[in-house]
Amino acid sequence: MRKRWIVLLSLTVIAGLLATAGTAAEKEKKKKSRVVLPAAARGFAGMIEGKVVAAKGTKIVLAVEKIANVWQHSKAENPESLVGQKVVVVCRMEEGKPAGNLVRFIATLKAGETTKLDVRNDKGNRLVLLELTAEQRERIAEKE
Repeated sequence: MRKRWIVLLSLTVIAGLLATAGTAAEKEKKKKSRVVLPAAARGFAGMIEGKVVAAKGTKIVLAVEKIANVWQHSKAENPESLVGQKVVVVCRMEEGKPAGNLVRFIATLKAGETTKLDVRNDKGNRLVLLELTAEQRERIAEKE
């Protein structure tokens, strides 16, 4: 009886250790996949161009291929440090809600498609989508 109890206890401990190891591995994987804005790009304001990795709701993940424009008020030390990076772009807020036209535009995006975005970085690792280009406004007008 005592041996069975020891075996049962040992199996429980082993299962717990395996579960903890799996959780640690998942946390490490999430940490590695987290999108981080390069320090030299902090304060960036301008137009970026790249391929859509994912787009859903109020968020876009974009693989930046090119800096199309840098606005005069940009504070980024090196805007080009965004090229080759994946960035998270979220909608600008209006009256406490994501701007409706920006949400409608994001809904039209497909993974793999190339797009140009007018963005800024105020803080953190994400960029804020500010305005749509004339072409992008036409695109959402067609969907209405």
